[in-house]
Amino acid sequence: MQTLIDESGRIHPIVQSWQDRLFITQKYPDIGYPDSLTFFLNEEISKKAIRQELQQFSNIQGEQAILFGTDFNWSITNDDHADLIEHIRQVAKRLVKGDTVTAMDTIDFEGTPYLLTLEHEPSFDMTLVMYMPVKNALGPIAKYNVWLWVLSLTSFIIVLFFSYWIYRVIHKPLEQLVRTFRKVEKGQLDVRLHPTTRDEFEYLYSQFNSMIGRVNVLIEEVYEQQIRSQRSELKQLQAQINPHFLYNTFFILNRMVKVEDYPKLKPFTKHLGNYFKFITRDASDEVALREELAFAQSYLEIQKIRFEDRIQIEIEQLPEYYADLLVPRLTLQPIIENCYKYGLEDVVSGGQLHISFKHAGGLLTVVIEDNGKGMSEEDMSALNRKLSHPQAQLETTGMINVHKRLQLMYGKDSGIRVTTSETLGGLKVELYIPVKEES
Repeated sequence: MQTLIDESGRIHPIVQSWQDRLFITQKYPDIGYPDSLTFFLNEEISKKAIRQELQQFSNIQGEQAILFGTDFNWSITNDDHADLIEHIRQVAKRLVKGDTVTAMDTIDFEGTPYLLTLEHEPSFDMTLVMYMPVKNALGPIAKYNVWLWVLSLTSFIIVLFFSYWIYRVIHKPLEQLVRTFRKVEKGQLDVRLHPTTRDEFEYLYSQFNSMIGRVNVLIEEVYEQQIRSQRSELKQLQAQINPHFLYNTFFILNRMVKVEDYPKLKPFTKHLGNYFKFITRDASDEVALREELAFAQSYLEIQKIRFEDRIQIEIEQLPEYYADLLVPRLTLQPIIENCYKYGLEDVVSGGQLHISFKHAGGLLTVVIEDNGKGMSEEDMSALNRKLSHPQAQLETTGMINVHKRLQLMYGKDSGIRVTTSETLGGLKVELYIPVKEES
């Protein structure tokens, strides 16, 4: 009877085994205290019914159940493996300590690992233990693991195949199109795309080829138009023989004949002949820089005879490396003519005109400067703006004409810039001509 009473004096039912039979003993009625007990009820529990209930926990994975009684003194199970049951009893007894209600562990019996879980009921001091071989418990997981690997490998192959298909059908044609566009961007206009499939890229390729063909036609038309424009401007410049210069030369010629100044008359007529021969020649739109400089010197010799000692002319030696550099005809003379017309014509004495050459940064710079009256900052800024946008000018002066023809021939890096001369104080005109460096 004392087994029904716990440490706090409360009474609990108890299940006991007697002569291989199970009984549950409890107070009736369940009120009062131990000193007022009247009688107890003993009820027999069917072991067969318990085994049937335990059978429900069994499955095809080999899972079994054991019900242990008070202090693990008795057990009920459908498993007839006594040694295994005894081993499980020892393990379960060790796991159930203090307030432990549930526990899980793995045990090894005769080389076979088992997964063991238990649940303890302190009120009846009974423990239900479930156990099964680990291989059976993890068997489905291993099976699913195999399937996972199969699916992963299959997915990888599908993704790899799809990526390769995307590469061939989309990425590769697109990359070829971009690569061809970059060639066109660099100026290579003879490229063509050849479609290998009948899809949207075939249409893109054909339209690209058509576009490049049309661009080539437009470029040829624009180039021919530029050449015609350049020749037209050259003709215009050739036609712009300053009537005042022409009148002055014949006046000087007449004067020298009258005074019989034959020593000066011979070189004067020679320079005048060279001048008109060069300015009226239609053989080529381009000449070597040495020829252009020689023509400019002929013009300067004529002006030297005209102005006598009023203007000193200094021409730096042209480096032989640049002597054969091609430039548009009538490049230097119109600039020098501007120097006389706007800066030196009214000089009584002490006039200076210098021509020099500089090379830096892949550019040959021809510098023409004088000590004339120059230009105001406002007029100089206006002139440089016109030179920056020569295509917008309806009226083309000699300097703008030269600037446009230089850019037509050499591109945007070439042209003319006007500043104030630091050394002479007058106007300084710089002509920029790109030069290819030789290794």
